[in-house]
Amino acid sequence: MMAVVADPLSEIVVVNDYVWIGDPRLGAFTVAIDGQRVGKAPLDGTLRWSVAPGTHTVRIQQWHYYKSPRRTVEVLPGMSTVLRANKPAGPVWKAMVRLALRPFTSLSLEPDTRPLGQALAPAGPDAATRSRCERAFRIYAVVSTLLFVAAVVVLKLMA
Repeated sequence: MMAVVADPLSEIVVVNDYVWIGDPRLGAFTVAIDGQRVGKAPLDGTLRWSVAPGTHTVRIQQWHYYKSPRRTVEVLPGMSTVLRANKPAGPVWKAMVRLALRPFTSLSLEPDTRPLGQALAPAGPDAATRSRCERAFRIYAVVSTLLFVAAVVVLKLMA
């Protein structure tokens, strides 16, 4: 008698490396595999999804608007394929322009070829990156508050 052995399942793992200083729920990425939403990769966390071996298309999304380009990956039988999700590196002003002008390709999803144990550890920001993010957030908060106050003043003067 011959035993029937099912194909070993493989998995796609998405690691969220996004540096976010606000509400952690807003820093999560929604993950779609082969066009179907499968879950969220939480801030500083991972999403693991079992798939059949073969070729799959993966994309991340944030806030229903910002997306990564579609990434095609080859998943080997019984293996994990790790992808790192983030905003593309670079100056803050370039990232803001990219988010405004090209929202459907404004996130990055890159394969990680390190051994699985090392690849699953979220990169986490260094002190300089966290400081730059916090400074940019403070500047954004001040500028948006000033614009709001200016709009209120103009409306009061027009009334």
